[in-house]
Amino acid sequence: RYAALSPGGGRGDVRVMAATVNIIVIEDHDDLRDITVEALCGLGYYARGIVCAEALDAALATAPADVLILDLSLPGEDGISLACRLRTSQPELGIIMVTARDQGYQRVIGYDSGADIYLTKPTSIEELDAAIHSLTRRLRRTPDFASGSGATIQPKIKALHDALLCAE
Repeated sequence: RYAALSPGGGRGDVRVMAATVNIIVIEDHDDLRDITVEALCGLGYYARGIVCAEALDAALATAPADVLILDLSLPGEDGISLACRLRTSQPELGIIMVTARDQGYQRVIGYDSGADIYLTKPTSIEELDAAIHSLTRRLRRTPDFASGSGATIQPKIKALHDALLCAE
């Protein structure tokens, strides 16, 4: 099932990078959350699951996250509100929305609220892994991701990045 993810399967040894990525899955459906966390851990990620947005602050205080996998229909604070809040307070955080909301306008709202990637349910673990891999590859080139050094940004990209930050 995961042959394309194994060494020599076309993407190199993704498990080396996966082991350095901390993921929090925010999903109120217990079985889906548990299956997702188990599958991500099986791929070599450090993944934890929580049931609602209100538990996120405690989870982040325990250990920071690089990527959130976020359901939108959560009890209490919903996923859209949470994404807006986190995008403002932690702009370097990767946000992948995984939701049953599949209408075009719902996707636009998701992206406008801060999603880096918007996937609809059901989604395969292979697609979720590819999304995480793509997102973390990009995030590792930006300042403040993991080490906060920003040393891997090419000079021209860094200059553009700094100019955009000053313009905000």
